[in-house]
Amino acid sequence: MDGYLNALRKHNIKIDESLIFHCDFNQDYAFFATQELLSMKKKPDAIFTISDRLAIGAMLAIKKKGLNMPHDIGLVGFNDEPILNLVSPSISSVEMPSFELGKVTAKLFIEVLHNIDDDMSSIEKVLKTKLFVRESSLRTIPK
Repeated sequence: MDGYLNALRKHNIKIDESLIFHCDFNQDYAFFATQELLSMKKKPDAIFTISDRLAIGAMLAIKKKGLNMPHDIGLVGFNDEPILNLVSPSISSVEMPSFELGKVTAKLFIEVLHNIDDDMSSIEKVLKTKLFVRESSLRTIPK
């Protein structure tokens, strides 16, 4: 969320809270949230979900609405699950460095155990991610 909001601010794009939906980490909830989003007067031109599971739910709602990805709306998930290459259109996703995340988490956990009296609540680590662009978000830019 912070990254999304920071990107909007960086590019002087007004933050529209009505376009931000919070839902349980469940494909069905993403389906219903996407239906609600697509029924709004001001529809988004793309959707970013916090997981690929939610992206699949969003894709199902987009297809049910009769919209075409990426022409009518773009879609991007997060985690780069292998199934994203098997659906049509294939879904763009941000790869989460799971192995590196596990290593960093274990290291921080051990540091906390060894420094139990120190305040370590403000430790922040940022890991590099990679965007895999697939059919769901490929658009040609008009000349």
